[in-house]
Amino acid sequence: MLTRELPTRFLPLVRLAMDCVDCVVDITTSLTEQQVRSLLVDLGAIAGIYLWRTDKDSRHHFFVQFNDLKSVTNACALSSPHLDVHSLVAESDVADRFRSIVQGTCEAPLALEDPLHTSTSNSSVDPLEAEPLGSSKRKRTRRAGVRLRLRQAMNTDLDFDKAALPPGPPALDSALKSRNGSSIAFPVTPADLILTSRLRSSVDKENYPQQSGHIASSPLPVPAVSTRRLPAPLMISGGQLSCNGSTIPSGLPNLQSTLVLSLCGESISYDLNTLDDNPEAIINLLTTTGSDRGKWMIVGAFYRRKGKVAAAAAVISAMINGIVLPQTSWRIPGTDQTPPIVMKSHGMADKDMSPAFLMLATCETELGRQARSRGGEETIESTAHLEQARFWLQNVYGSGTSGQRLEAAVLRSSQGKGGTRNGPLPGSGAQLAEQRILRDLQQNDASELLALRVDKRRLEDQYSHERVQRRKLEASVQDLKKELMKSRQLESSALEQVRAEVEARRGAEERAKKERDMRLRLEAEWDRMREKEEKNQSDVEVIFKDLAAIFQRAANGDPASVSNLLPRRTSSHRP
Repeated sequence: MLTRELPTRFLPLVRLAMDCVDCVVDITTSLTEQQVRSLLVDLGAIAGIYLWRTDKDSRHHFFVQFNDLKSVTNACALSSPHLDVHSLVAESDVADRFRSIVQGTCEAPLALEDPLHTSTSNSSVDPLEAEPLGSSKRKRTRRAGVRLRLRQAMNTDLDFDKAALPPGPPALDSALKSRNGSSIAFPVTPADLILTSRLRSSVDKENYPQQSGHIASSPLPVPAVSTRRLPAPLMISGGQLSCNGSTIPSGLPNLQSTLVLSLCGESISYDLNTLDDNPEAIINLLTTTGSDRGKWMIVGAFYRRKGKVAAAAAVISAMINGIVLPQTSWRIPGTDQTPPIVMKSHGMADKDMSPAFLMLATCETELGRQARSRGGEETIESTAHLEQARFWLQNVYGSGTSGQRLEAAVLRSSQGKGGTRNGPLPGSGAQLAEQRILRDLQQNDASELLALRVDKRRLEDQYSHERVQRRKLEASVQDLKKELMKSRQLESSALEQVRAEVEARRGAEERAKKERDMRLRLEAEWDRMREKEEKNQSDVEVIFKDLAAIFQRAANGDPASVSNLLPRRTSSHRP
């Protein structure tokens, strides 16, 4: 393992960080690293904070290492819906991931040297290819070994989707300040760096220009972002592990999203993430506060990063040429002074404005590409932007006129002396300018390729997410189809039951009708019989009444009534 090659003073710290996971917690939150640190600073001494993953919902996963177990207990007590805190004691897989991060940190090639003695002059050079300025030759075996150890160290972190980005080294910031008078920081997304470290190989290293170690001998251009991804840094402070600052100069400027301005003796913090698409407000603010060129370049870089190329060009143009404002419409608050012209007020020469000219050239080039027709043909607007980009590049690298005049003078002198010339002078100014322009275009193409690769990776992630969602929806559709079939079966059975009930109801209605007809017929027959019986009963009553009257008269001695009761003899019965 590479840990055996580390200096002896690093080995106890490596074993301490890899074995002592009792003092490490895993935090899931949407807060930033600074906010997490300010939230946990009162719980105890923090040895290090490592960002090891970022979810799609912008929730970050941090490994926070404390110096004692009491701080871990206090941190676990802070768990809430917005802050999820877990100890690594019961989570072996997460603990192994933490050990791999610490191991990858300690296996960084530059940890073999003392990072505290890194000079300012070579801090912006690629740390893997930096060498002392006085040496004229490098050992190939040492360089090959460093590259091999770099690949091994970087392969330990390829399992993570997103890892922590080390902040820019202080040496780079001091170099930028000493050269430009201010610190210029350009924000870089973690996905860009991770994707670059995975895709770059030793075969295409010629496509990525190397930076020169002699920074002071040439004008400082716009600082390029290092595309190498190093593991989380290892800081040595009092025998504890810390990630407050990086000891490995990665060539990255600090990520800065807040701009501090001074107005009337008061400090103003301006969040660059809230910049408007119209740069007029920020230009007025920068001019009012008399900001230095570093802050102007930061604002322009933020606009350039957001894709607002026209706004970035407007900011840089206002920085170079100043803005023309009515004397009565706007003045510096609290005074009667008008805003000064930025560069001229500082006495800047054209040769000191090379970074601004280069940024304007890239912005104009991008605007020219955007102004082309759909078929890729040049238009009047795109041609104007490209001519403007050429103008700014000529201000930096020269127009080539001096080289042509020198070549003509040499030809005339050689012809006057009778000499002959076999070909053009090598290394003329026009050729050098053309080479630099092509190199800049190659760098732009490389950056665009990296951006396209980042977009490709993002689209692939979205594709996998959409595929999972599609499978879930297909499963839901299958469940709905099954439920539909069951519903149809239930509907068929219900219809059969309804038909049976209708038939039964019809039969019952027919039977009820028959019973009703029979009842009516019986009722009519019963009425006739009752009427007949009542009639017979009335006849009997009349007879009994007549008999009663006869018996009454007979009882009273009326012989006529008795004779009436006796049968009468007819003449046919006489002898």
